Amino acid sequence: YTGEYTIPEGQTTTRFQFRSVSAAGGDPAAGNLLDNVQFATQSVLDIEGSFAQASTKVRQGADYTLHVTNVGGMPAANNTISVQIPTALNYTAGSLSSANTTISNENYDATTRTLTFKIDVLKKECHSRYYDSNDRDNCDRCCYTEYERYL
Repeated sequence: YTGEYTIPEGQTTTRFQFRSVSAAGGDPAAGNLLDNVQFATQSVLDIEGSFAQASTKVRQGADYTLHVTNVGGMPAANNTISVQIPTALNYTAGSLSSANTTISNENYDATTRTLTFKIDVLKKECHSRYYDSNDRDNCDRCCYTEYERYL
């Protein structure tokens, strides 16, 4: 059997029970061990941004980095990120990039000044202060250089 169970809002206790439905030799006490049972909270994306430089001159481009981190308990898939570009800035179309994940469906709406894009699966966050690219520990961080600032 495989399946998923979503814990309803307000439920504070969840019990996991199973009963043997078939076992080697017909003895339900023999075998029928469970593998890979996981309990986790949903994925939660934390988004923080910062400029590469502390200040910039008029008409000088500036890089803005957006850190998207999954701080939840499960990998996050089908992620659509929307960022409101401040009125003092102009987004340069096609300048969106990432060092460690795939970005797709980049769209900038100049009327609403909203940049929207999709990113690949984000694994849950590592509990460390540095970037960890170890694929086996189910954690990841990703960064995006997003737009240029023009004053």
